[in-house]
Amino acid sequence: MARKKRSTIIVLIIMLIASFSIVRADSNGVDQHDCELFPKLSAAESAEEYFRLAEQDAADKDYEKAVDNYNCAIQLNPDKAEVYHQRGLAYWYQEIYQSSIDDFSKAIALNMVELESPYYMRGYTYDLLGEYAKAIQDLTEALRINDQYVIAYLERGHVYELRGDYSNAIKDYSAAIEKSEGETLENAYKYRCGLYTVLGDYDQALADINAAIKLDGNDSVSFVYRGTIYDFMDKYLKAISDYTRAIRIDPLYADAYYRRGLVLSKLGYYELALPEYQSAITLGLDTGEIYYSRGRTQYDLGQYAEALKSFDTAIERDASDHEAYIMRGIVHEELGNTQLAIADYQTSIKLAPDDPGSYSGLGSAYYTLGQYKLSLENYRIYVKLAGENADPTVIELIRSIENLINLPI
Repeated sequence: MARKKRSTIIVLIIMLIASFSIVRADSNGVDQHDCELFPKLSAAESAEEYFRLAEQDAADKDYEKAVDNYNCAIQLNPDKAEVYHQRGLAYWYQEIYQSSIDDFSKAIALNMVELESPYYMRGYTYDLLGEYAKAIQDLTEALRINDQYVIAYLERGHVYELRGDYSNAIKDYSAAIEKSEGETLENAYKYRCGLYTVLGDYDQALADINAAIKLDGNDSVSFVYRGTIYDFMDKYLKAISDYTRAIRIDPLYADAYYRRGLVLSKLGYYELALPEYQSAITLGLDTGEIYYSRGRTQYDLGQYAEALKSFDTAIERDASDHEAYIMRGIVHEELGNTQLAIADYQTSIKLAPDDPGSYSGLGSAYYTLGQYKLSLENYRIYVKLAGENADPTVIELIRSIENLINLPI
């Protein structure tokens, strides 16, 4: 989480205030402050009051203040597992993940009766940190304690999916479906639907999302899911219908506009697609992908100056997208900026040296400059990388260049 930078004056003021109350850390990682809001109560009773205040702070989403009050509760009564668990959640919401892990671990160590939730939260946090083996271990422990803990099946399935263990991911999503109902059941179908979509099993994905829609026919996300599946199945009119349904339910759903624009572009309705992209951008979708898609559509309409601006923005948002450099290079060629085109194709090759499109672009640019040997060299690399998918017109052009410079075929 981003931290606010404090000025030198503020730091000095804090140091001055600190000089009036000595602060030390105890073995529980708690700064020892004067926790004396309740001087007439015993330490145990005061701890309960601070815990109550912290819970209210957390409910108000003032997590920093909640941590301060949890600190006092722990200082006054360091042996209550629930306080560590709740402070761990307060750290978690501030994205201070290592501190949250430490607190969940302390809660686990102090629990006289095993509880699944600290294991679940620690496992979830390990997932966010990319420590998938530890995440699976904790989530498995949570399910050992409570084999009806549906969200643990969903989270463990998600971690398996991230690790590429799709078989176990499907098993966990299926277990969640069998053990849940209502909104949780709907979400479980969506999880499994998403994985089946990634695996290309569109029929099973469609069955799952239809089950989710049957449970809640007013969920815009489900219609975007189904629209995407129809898109992948080349059922474009059905995809447009579902994206439109999602927008009727939620007129502010930026991704639905974007995806409807993509399908309209595939169908060649470029002038209809552009307003869809603009609606998505206006509603806050600000990724390199959407600017790239808008640029492609503007290019197809011959709007090269506008396309160039879109590809510029796409690269600003994601400088690792080599396809954006290729398309910007193509636009530069259309605008007569051949040297700029060459620079973009070369950048694309650095990012993705096995993409044939960059070499095709270089072949074209060098041909325009009359540098036929360089053109031939890059076109040959293109054909080698593209294999059977090589453009026949490029192969014919290679032969023409070979004849032009008197090189053997």
